[in-house]
Amino acid sequence: MSLSKIQIGIVGIVVLVVLRLAIGWHFFKEGAKKFTDPQFAAAPFLWQSKGPMSGLYQGMIADRWGVERLDYDRTTARWDRYLEQATKHYRFNEDQQKAAQEEVDQRKSQLAWYFDDLGNDLEKYLVRVAQYEKDVKESATRKVDFDRQRHAKEMAQLRGQGRPWIAAVDQLQRDLADDLYVVATGEPDSRWDGKSRFQAVDPGQMWLLNNAVRWTVILVGIFLLLGLCTRFWSLIGIGFLCSVITSQWPGAWGAEPTYYQAIELCGLLVLIVTNAGRFAGLDFFVDFAMKRCCRPKTQGNEQ
Repeated sequence: MSLSKIQIGIVGIVVLVVLRLAIGWHFFKEGAKKFTDPQFAAAPFLWQSKGPMSGLYQGMIADRWGVERLDYDRTTARWDRYLEQATKHYRFNEDQQKAAQEEVDQRKSQLAWYFDDLGNDLEKYLVRVAQYEKDVKESATRKVDFDRQRHAKEMAQLRGQGRPWIAAVDQLQRDLADDLYVVATGEPDSRWDGKSRFQAVDPGQMWLLNNAVRWTVILVGIFLLLGLCTRFWSLIGIGFLCSVITSQWPGAWGAEPTYYQAIELCGLLVLIVTNAGRFAGLDFFVDFAMKRCCRPKTQGNEQ
């Protein structure tokens, strides 16, 4: 039987509408939460990936080990470029430019002191990271659970060691942004007024991916609630849920259960098969317009 000729009773229609609204509301609420949470980032989700695709997901994390930020020469070179950009952005005069340069030099000195204080620990950390990455690539073809367990434990150790160091460098960069803002405004207390700053490029920033996740989730929710282009947005929702499920590969060591995501994925499949947006949704009007527009013209019989 053709899908377009499937007959659905009134009870079935009500159930489909409820299913579409429930899934749509869930996606919308999750998307809205990501927009309202200033701390939202995709990186923690990617870090927690398990199974054969974990390397792919974790590889999407920008500067995940902080190798670039924990390099003095690369970080200070980035700050020098930031000073040039901030000078143009704030339109520093000669005195302000001199003061800004002094602030940059001061932050560079603090960074050098911090790295010196870490001493050999930082060098050993970077060596361990390089060895870990090499080991993971070499063992990828073996697909042995023991290797994955060992890698997961070592990854957790490396993250625990490097996280506070990376955070300290990030804080220095934010402080530098505050310093230059104060130079630009001339108000010592203006760094605490909550106004936006002209920020330096953050090697660990994942602006594109974070916003892609936010917009994907909330748009799936909005369009399912409206019942507009239901099949297309259900397919997008399925793709998103597949990324969640494959990041926690079923049966992989340490993987979190993804039963809820699998059930919701099946619900989206039902919406696609039944074209559920036609029922109490805007797809009804879209289908009606398409039928009127594309209806074959019939010629009357001539007498």
